[in-house]
Amino acid sequence: MQEDFEISLTMDNSLPVSVPMKNIKAAIELEGGLKLASGQPQEISIGVVERDSRAALTWKVRGEPSEYFRIGQATIFLKSESLKETLTYNKYIIIPGSSDKIPDIQYTDITPKNLYYKDARKSFEINGTGFEMLKDRGKWDLKLIRGGTNPAVYTINHRMINVIDDKKIQVILEDISEIGSYTVKLFHRDFSGCTFENGLNITDDTAYKNLKYGILAVTSEPNGTYKLNVFESEDKLETYIGKDKILLVVRGDIQQKEARKFEAYSSYDTPIEMNGILLYKSDVPISISESNGSVKLTGNGGLSVSGSVTFWKWGFEICFDKGTKYSLTPSDEDSNEDNNKRVEIVFTGAGGILKNMLAGFNLKFNNAYFYRDEQGDSLMFGGSMYLSLGKKGDEEDTGSESSGSSKSKSEDEDDEDEDDDKDDPFKIEIDVQKIAMGQKSDKKIGLKGIAAEATVGFPKDYFPPPVDIGAEAKVKIDTFSDPGEFGMFLDVDLKIIKVKGEIEFVLIPYPIPDKLYFYIGSDELGVDIIPPVPVATLLGVGGGIDNIYNLVNLDASSPPFTVMLTVTAEIGRILRMKDVTLSISWQHAELKGDIKIKKYDIIKDATIRIRWYTPFGFHASARLEAFDCIEGKVLLNIFQDDIVGIGSVRLYIPEKVPVVGNMTIAGAELGIDTHKLWAQLEIISVALGVKYVFGEASPEFYIGDGEPGTEGLVAYMDGTKGLCAINYRDEKTGEEGTMIYGTNVTLLGSSKWDKAYARNDVYVASAGDGWKSILMGMPVVVALNDSTYQLNVQNQEAALFEIEYEGAKPKVKVIKPDGTEYMLIENDIQGNMRYQTIGAEHSESGKDEQKLWISVVKPQPGIWKIISDKPLKSAKLYDVKMAPEFTSLNSTKIDNSTVEIEWTGEYLDGAKINLFLLEEGSSEAGRLLRSDIDAAKGAYTAVLPEDVQTGRYVIRAELKKEDYGFTSKTTGAFDVTDLKAPGQPRNLKVEPAGNGYLKVEWTQEPEGKYPAQGYVITVFNEDGTAVPGFPEAYVSGRTETIIGGEITRQDGTTVRLEPGKSYNVSVMAHREDELIPGEAIKRQHYSEPVMSGVVYLPVPQPPKLKLMLKQRGNVLPLNTGESNIDEYYSKGNEVMLSVEGDTPVSARIHLNNEAVYSGGIGDKHQFTLTLNEGENNVEIRAANSAGDFTDKVIRIICDTVPPLLLIDSTEIQESSIGTIAVLKGKCEPGCKLTINGEDADLDSEGIFEHTLIMGSSISMEVYAAAEDRVGNITEYRSTVYNAMLKAIRRVVITPASPTIEVGESLKLQLNAVDSEGKYLSVNPGLVKWSLMADTGTVTLDDNAHVKALQVGQAYIMAEYKVTDDFSHTDAIPLTVVERTGKKPKAAGIRLAGPAGVLNNIAAMERGRVDIFAGRLQPGNETVLDVDEFLSLDIPANSLDSAADIMFGRYDNQEELMRRFPRMRLLSPMFDISLNRDVRLRAPVCLRFEYDAGRVTDVRRVAVYRFNEQQGVWEYIGGTIDSENGIITVCLSGFSKYAVIENSSLRLMEDIREDRWSRDSIYSLVHRSIIDGVEIGGAYCFKPDTFITRAEFIKILSSALEEDYTETDSIQLPFADRKNIPDWALKHVKKAFINGWVNGRVIESKNLIEADGRITREEACAILGRMLGGSARPKGVYFSDRDSVAKYALGYLDVLADMGVLSGYKDNTFKPKNFITREEAAAMTDLYLKNR
Repeated sequence: MQEDFEISLTMDNSLPVSVPMKNIKAAIELEGGLKLASGQPQEISIGVVERDSRAALTWKVRGEPSEYFRIGQATIFLKSESLKETLTYNKYIIIPGSSDKIPDIQYTDITPKNLYYKDARKSFEINGTGFEMLKDRGKWDLKLIRGGTNPAVYTINHRMINVIDDKKIQVILEDISEIGSYTVKLFHRDFSGCTFENGLNITDDTAYKNLKYGILAVTSEPNGTYKLNVFESEDKLETYIGKDKILLVVRGDIQQKEARKFEAYSSYDTPIEMNGILLYKSDVPISISESNGSVKLTGNGGLSVSGSVTFWKWGFEICFDKGTKYSLTPSDEDSNEDNNKRVEIVFTGAGGILKNMLAGFNLKFNNAYFYRDEQGDSLMFGGSMYLSLGKKGDEEDTGSESSGSSKSKSEDEDDEDEDDDKDDPFKIEIDVQKIAMGQKSDKKIGLKGIAAEATVGFPKDYFPPPVDIGAEAKVKIDTFSDPGEFGMFLDVDLKIIKVKGEIEFVLIPYPIPDKLYFYIGSDELGVDIIPPVPVATLLGVGGGIDNIYNLVNLDASSPPFTVMLTVTAEIGRILRMKDVTLSISWQHAELKGDIKIKKYDIIKDATIRIRWYTPFGFHASARLEAFDCIEGKVLLNIFQDDIVGIGSVRLYIPEKVPVVGNMTIAGAELGIDTHKLWAQLEIISVALGVKYVFGEASPEFYIGDGEPGTEGLVAYMDGTKGLCAINYRDEKTGEEGTMIYGTNVTLLGSSKWDKAYARNDVYVASAGDGWKSILMGMPVVVALNDSTYQLNVQNQEAALFEIEYEGAKPKVKVIKPDGTEYMLIENDIQGNMRYQTIGAEHSESGKDEQKLWISVVKPQPGIWKIISDKPLKSAKLYDVKMAPEFTSLNSTKIDNSTVEIEWTGEYLDGAKINLFLLEEGSSEAGRLLRSDIDAAKGAYTAVLPEDVQTGRYVIRAELKKEDYGFTSKTTGAFDVTDLKAPGQPRNLKVEPAGNGYLKVEWTQEPEGKYPAQGYVITVFNEDGTAVPGFPEAYVSGRTETIIGGEITRQDGTTVRLEPGKSYNVSVMAHREDELIPGEAIKRQHYSEPVMSGVVYLPVPQPPKLKLMLKQRGNVLPLNTGESNIDEYYSKGNEVMLSVEGDTPVSARIHLNNEAVYSGGIGDKHQFTLTLNEGENNVEIRAANSAGDFTDKVIRIICDTVPPLLLIDSTEIQESSIGTIAVLKGKCEPGCKLTINGEDADLDSEGIFEHTLIMGSSISMEVYAAAEDRVGNITEYRSTVYNAMLKAIRRVVITPASPTIEVGESLKLQLNAVDSEGKYLSVNPGLVKWSLMADTGTVTLDDNAHVKALQVGQAYIMAEYKVTDDFSHTDAIPLTVVERTGKKPKAAGIRLAGPAGVLNNIAAMERGRVDIFAGRLQPGNETVLDVDEFLSLDIPANSLDSAADIMFGRYDNQEELMRRFPRMRLLSPMFDISLNRDVRLRAPVCLRFEYDAGRVTDVRRVAVYRFNEQQGVWEYIGGTIDSENGIITVCLSGFSKYAVIENSSLRLMEDIREDRWSRDSIYSLVHRSIIDGVEIGGAYCFKPDTFITRAEFIKILSSALEEDYTETDSIQLPFADRKNIPDWALKHVKKAFINGWVNGRVIESKNLIEADGRITREEACAILGRMLGGSARPKGVYFSDRDSVAKYALGYLDVLADMGVLSGYKDNTFKPKNFITREEAAAMTDLYLKNR
């Protein structure tokens, strides 16, 4: 019932001209539902109203009851004697809708409003209040009515209707799936029903599919039984008390069919999920049943890993048998009665196994089971793995440029072709114990690990002879261990070396053996280098072949084959090497490093070669270092228990050594054996022997009284040979050795022994008198007086006299036995006399010792005399044995295998000769022919081994005698021909093959008795010398090869053929005999080499490739988040690959190891790749006409399956912030989930719980999107109803009584008020808006948008229907007034473009070519080299979320610039865009290369942006590197850009290139917003001058859209308006009329102060007003904001957000500072660019 209200008319008779009013009568007429209240008169009378008084007339009125709001009209007629005519007053009155009672049942909404037509169970809910009254189902019906061209009416069976509670009715649609709009109508016999016109849509939009799911779990129970448990939500599952007993969780559309029997359905693209990792997708539901304590799950369809590969497409089952224990963490051992069994997926279908590629591995799965670890649930697989080394050659490639076709097979056929890769040079199939797919530490689903092991075989002759790898190898891959093992373990037989080894893999882009490493066990257990003959042992071997992948990647290539090992070895049980490098090549094995003889480290930097011939031996060249006494070069032949060696050394002799002390002897030859080194020194015409004895074999010396001594003089009458022994010791290593000098010298007598007696017919000195020597019945040395001595010399090869003296050197004569004088010549080498002084610090006596040494070769027997001119201290006589020497050495070749060697010499009795065969000019030790030949025989006939390679040879003879004689001599050269060698190759041709390689071709003569088995290719420098470190190559089975490239050695250094240099190449044929019994190795035979002549190796110029992948016309983005390989994501199974080079190229493409395309030289190659689901590896080789090629490997991840998204529930709750909706569910781990634009957090299993604030909304639309890494999106849309609301009592329009100006717009809103007085937001779609009286004042649309047309009043009503018979309504008046000009009007940017912009854009797009696409990942700094002209640097913090960036290039330059004749393109025009609206948080840097040679004036060069809306180029600027033709610019967004020289750009002479404001100033100059100041014919800008208020207003006004308002009639209110310059007047008027400027109030006057300076806060206010007040700030800026004037403060943060305003380094704004002209230009430019 409406309440009474009053209508009053007040008369005011107080005007100055008023007169008394008499006999007043006022009558009221009511219309539109108004009537007088009970007892109210229609007419009221008043006698008089005096002057200066007032009177009021009042009527009580009420509105008639009505459902809707109405407008009533009250008209009052006023009469008086004082009035000439009746006055009429009208008033409109809004009458609220009213009813005696708000209905008990209210129907307020339907949720959801859209249902997906393929959903198996479609349902919606009717929301409202009072639904408890609907429980009597016999009194009401529910119908769905479809209109349109195919109308239908469906009555819903009450069986499918569930009155859930007082506020919700659930309706399930069983058989209604036709797409269209439906009216939902509820008919009730006692109460009002409801009608929702077109309130329900059945749609084919997948975003509306039903994603709600159920949860079913298998749990283990006591007594070995298993049970099915149903959980209502994830919360219930999480809090389940027996959670640790859960073995399997199934999520999806689960329906119970009967007791303990369920079915799980996968609808459309929403699969069933098991244990958070396994997905099932099929039209066949999964059957899950429980019976007698057992549970069984069966299905038939696709099984895949979440977010990854599909591995099965047929029948399977999962069983939990009663009495059997199952576990998700079983042991790796086979299940037995004592172990828990795995929860296994048993494949029961008859289909084939699907191939998959994971992390580059080609895998086939044949079983699977569930597993759980600390990271989460996983699937473990067993199966097989394929590895191959190399690929099929070109002859296997199919197709051509016009006929290339994909060889991809269907998945069902995949298992049938077991010989797919039979032509691969090396293919392995491995049984895989376990492959883990599951959640990794980064929360993404992927490959967690692989464990596989197998014994496999190398192909026969895979490695070149004589290197022969044994038959078996063990492949082991185990990425579960820490660190992971990843290699191939080999049992290798390298000709004569047996070790174990492993192959290491290169993983970019897929696993391929790359390093062949060898190793053996410990240092203690060796492996014999020659197993039949234990000569040498390798200990601790490790090393191998590197770069196998690169070597085999060339077609018909020959890897320079050298097997590199790091070894510890023991040879002949006498030499020990540690950490030396052992290399095994086609000719020999070679060790490099330091060698210990016994334990003594005296041989450095040795190169030991193990030659492949019999008798087996090592040949070494090395540097010799024996402490500080010997250094030089040595050549060694090493046998089982002996070393035979020769050296050329430098001897450093200590001062205390007699005769030779303090001398350095260079070029001394020495011999080496197991125990010692020895040499002979030529000194005063005699050869003195020198011997170095290794520590443990040092002899014991006795001096004086016979006590053992460590070193010193050793010449005594005990028969010891030697003058002096010196011991050496290295304190760091403990190594010891002894050097003995004069090993061929024996002391015979001394003048100090002057008494003798007879013993056994020998005269011996008496005790205490020292020894006295008697020879031939005479004393050996006798002092006749202190200056004359007598020496008894008898039958000696040479004699040595020692004379000791003091003071000055004596002058002596030596008289021979025949009385003649022996002539003395003082010369250390050629003479026979030498003076020697041994200082006290070195002498035996501790005093200075002075000596004279005299030698006599072949002396006369008898008494020699020494006569001195001064007294002498003593004299001694020594016997010297002369070293043997050659006087001639000749060789005569008897036949091809026999050589006669003859020699002559002196002192040959007792001497031995060793003979060595070596190539002419060789620096090696040579091949031992015979040892220990009696030198006295003078001749020897040597038989040459039959496997001596054809060539020119010499024989070196080494002559030795005991340990004091060693010399060598070499014969003349002679030729040797290997009669079993294959024929010499012919017609050798060498030419460049591209990329620094050489192509080598030759022919071979017809096979004869000894056919070639292979060929050795060697590269020499142009001068014929060897290329250091570059090994030979070996090929077999063909007569062509490619050589070159770069070889990585074991020490990490690289060797390669240098492009730009010339080389010679030799080829020789090779064969080997069958193994002869008793010999360790097969005999090798080689032909003479054939030489190529000089060949120039050009510098490679490989083509620069441009790859483009397109799918359905769109460019696939490059995933920039990956760094090790170019990776692309594809949402489809087919992509178009295009390959272009900077020059025409040929192209070959391999897809997943299969050749799919081969095309000849051309500008562009295009081929459609048919991808497998999951990983796909694509290899591209493109070569130019010179043969230079570029290899590119890319990975394409094909993922066509949208990510899993399941909705558990949506709960409506009250909270401290109001009503909230909590959305719960499960998403594929690793995806990005957004709900209503907010990022939702996922836990490790993908479970999410996201809160949405409903506030006072009655309902809310929910939109969720899950996006996987490829960009597949699963969407979910629904409507949630605020079930916390009370019954609605009324509705209210806001704002209540608005007033707007003409031209303004306003958005109205209807709110509901519940029984508690709470205001609620009503769903706008359920509100009907109308004008109650269309007075032409406003317009009103269905969305409550009001537009003011003219001055007046309008009345607006809103209706919110809650039943068919009842609506809540409200109405308001709205007043429109004239524009006051007080509200700032938003300024528009000036449009300067020509007409026909759309046509221009269309013409432009015809020339666009896609050139690149990439995926930008947040948090990753990305550098993209897009094109030869363009690169892009995107900082890590630029993006909030991932986005695809696309680049296009326009090739129709002439067409683009036709309308801009004074602008010239210096670079292509590029189009840069993102696939989504992502705001850049930090500027990105673009780097353009431009044609600097075409530049006329570099000051006019800049980056320009093309404004498509206006059809004009906009100046951007940039930093120019004119020398290199590069310009760099930082941008906050993407568009179309190019480098342009603009000849029409007016230059400002005072704006240098490095000025900070340069780009902003020229941007405004280019727009003709500023012109500069002309001074002397040039233009300047005066950037540092403070700008005036008039200048600032003029700049802004010129930049904005034209306003055709007539400014002449505008009257400015400023007191100083006459001071405004004429050029600024219209701009100031424009700014004033639009509300941008208000002036300054100074001493009560409003001034414009046009010539005054403008402050920063004033500029802020003007710019802010020009925005129109619509923007809202996102942040709070500047520390001194409190000092900003209030009129500017409201705009400060908005402009700072936009980047228009920036503060100082101390974070202040300094609002009172004046701004300069360049600061004003920068503000304006930023304002225009950032709006």
